[in-house]
Amino acid sequence: MNKYIKNSWFVKYLKKRNPHFVKSVDKTRLYFFYRIDRVVCYLFYFISLKRKDSLKVVIFAQGRTGSTLLEGLICSTGYIKEGGEQFRKSGINTKYPYEFITGFSNRFFVKRVIFHLKPHHLTKKRDKEYDPALFLQKLQKDGWKIIYLQRENKLNH
Repeated sequence: MNKYIKNSWFVKYLKKRNPHFVKSVDKTRLYFFYRIDRVVCYLFYFISLKRKDSLKVVIFAQGRTGSTLLEGLICSTGYIKEGGEQFRKSGINTKYPYEFITGFSNRFFVKRVIFHLKPHHLTKKRDKEYDPALFLQKLQKDGWKIIYLQRENKLNH
């Protein structure tokens, strides 16, 4: 929120009356920006400006396997742009995951990009479930490199 708006008497008054006011405004704004980001990714999919010298990596893993740590370590070199968990951001359901990820990798003409994906991102809380194996095969045909992390003890979190 703008610092002038944050310090205005009206916002201070609303904070006293309802302390969750500012948080709700920030959440609405973040949701709006995430929506715009999704639209931009879909536009870059349709433009389909693919680079031949690009490096695209997906880390496919279960929860609690260290995929976020691995992605952070790889991105700390400055060689690859970090993508994070693209299907989890702010609870927005991505209807067309393959098109979105392809557009995400082409966005802003980035040469190297990495993101991580978990099986439940494609199967749970969706209108249409996607088979993770088919999704990864599509990505592999498109030139993505896949890192698969597996937890040895599935019961031990």
